[in-house]
Order: sequence, then C-alpha cells, then structure tokens
Amino acid sequence: IVAEQGGRFPDTYQDLLALPGVGDYTASAIASAAFGQREAAVDGNVLRVVMRLTDCRDDIADPKVKKAVRAQIQAVMPEAEADIRVFNQATMELGATVCAPNGPPRCLECPAMAFCKGRLRGTAEDLPVKGAKKPRRVEEKTVFLLVRDGKIALRKRPGTGLLAGLWEFPNVEGALDEAAAGAAVSVWGLEPRRWESRLTAKHIFTHVEWHMNGVYVELDTPAPALTFVTPAELRDAYALPSAFRSFVSVLED
Repeated sequence: IVAEQGGRFPDTYQDLLALPGVGDYTASAIASAAFGQREAAVDGNVLRVVMRLTDCRDDIADPKVKKAVRAQIQAVMPEAEADIRVFNQATMELGATVCAPNGPPRCLECPAMAFCKGRLRGTAEDLPVKGAKKPRRVEEKTVFLLVRDGKIALRKRPGTGLLAGLWEFPNVEGALDEAAAGAAVSVWGLEPRRWESRLTAKHIFTHVEWHMNGVYVELDTPAPALTFVTPAELRDAYALPSAFRSFVSVLED
C-alpha cells in the first residue's frame, strides 16, 4: 500500500492508523519514535504502570479503559521531540523492568514510589485488574489452491473487516467434503482437471480461530474473476497474510 501511494511512509498517527494491520499502539510508537510526534504509546506495560500509579480498578481488557489511559498520558507528555521519545521509552521500560508482570512490583527501586497510589495503599500487587478473556470463536473454512498453467489463483479481500484489502487463496465457509468442494468450484464457473490431497492448517487471531481444509485443484478453464500469479510473484509481490502461508509449501512442492 505504501508503494502504491507513491512510496512515502506515513509520518502521522492518523495516517499510520489507516494502514491495514496497524493498531493504536503501533501507530503511536512509530509516530513518536520515528517522527517525534507527540503520541502516547500505550502497551501492556504502560497500562500496568498507570493502573498502579493511580490505584485504578478498571478492567484493562476494556478498550474504553485503554483509551482513557492513553488520554491521561497524552495530557502529561513533554513537547520537545527528544523528550517525547525518551518519555515513551521510559514508561514502557518502567513497566517491563520494575513495575513488571508475573510477580510483585519492585517498588523500592521505582522512581515513582513516592507518589504511586498503588504502593502507598498497598494495592500494587493486586493491579491491574483484567477480566477473563472470552473464548475464541472457531470458524471452519475450505481453502482452494487453484492452479492453471503453473500459476496460482488469488483474490483480494474486502476493504473492511479482518485482513482488509489483503490477498488470499479463494475460500468458502465450512469444512466441505470433496463433493461439496467440487460444487463450490463449479459455482465459480471453473472446471477441475485434477484434484490433489487435502491438507489442514490452523491460524489464531485475537478473537477468532480459523480451522482450514485445503484442496489443491488443477484447472482447464480460465477464471477471469481471479488473479493468477507465478510462485515468484506470490513470494515477492503480493501481501498474502500469514494465515494462508502454511499452504504455500504445498504449492511449491
């Protein structure tokens, strides 16, 4: 996308956030570290530091809480570029090394010990509060590795939602048996010449888990609705998400 837009890498928080796959923390971290923008980079370490400093019992799994913490930090950030970089790095480092996870905080070594409400009230070890994660939703998919004249079929994902705007191997919902998979290919107006053995793969996102069955199909007919690329192009020129990368070795074989 950066290349398609003229090769200029985004240098503001909002422009970075517009890139697929770039969230609040990544956009803030790049904007501040690379471009000196006054943007608070809030990762898990920073969340923990702020919850303990303020003796806050809000659930850090709630996106509204993270947004509120970001606003708190944004309000006290320095103005100078060099200080912005040091400030963000320091807050993250404090949480990684002193106000650390998986054990008691090292309060007596902390530069914030004099005004940390969690230490003064004896609550630091109980913070932050994090609600139980919801179980991931499992989705079954059948992925088609469609090959014609040595080229592999891709299609572009919608511009919104999961993996927005990236390329993928054609796929449908559900774990289809061979008859149903053949019917799906026929619906696309394609005529299989040869089927190969199927394979399975799994990919875990934050809230959803994909269980995928792969079917390798050689085609006789053209497929104008799909984009066919060479293995070299697939490797070098197309943004194929890691969810589908496990199938690439099969294509190479």
